[in-house]
Amino acid sequence: ADPSCSLSELNLFTAPADCTPTPCEISAITAGTQTACDPLTNEYTQEVTLTFANPPATGNLVVNGQTFAIGTSPQTVVLTGLTSDGLGVDVTASFDADPSDS
Repeated sequence: ADPSCSLSELNLFTAPADCTPTPCEISAITAGTQTACDPLTNEYTQEVTLTFANPPATGNLVVNGQTFAIGTSPQTVVLTGLTSDGLGVDVTASFDADPSDS
């Protein structure tokens, strides 16, 4: 093999920065105003504020099974029809559309 028949050049060019879509992220969930228990229904409502980035362009925001249109962050939603039982409540939030599909 004749060395004059090949050439290697180090760092000849730079690849562009990673351009994969940034995934959505829900970074915070906080509790807001809560109503008192309604003695006729034994239910209450609870405001929940969510902070998020890069939401999908389509779909909904789902908080503890209740569906809301995606707004701007931070977004406050009102959970309704919650049973008054004196127990702690776990909250789970997600987007129902994959942002890579939007």
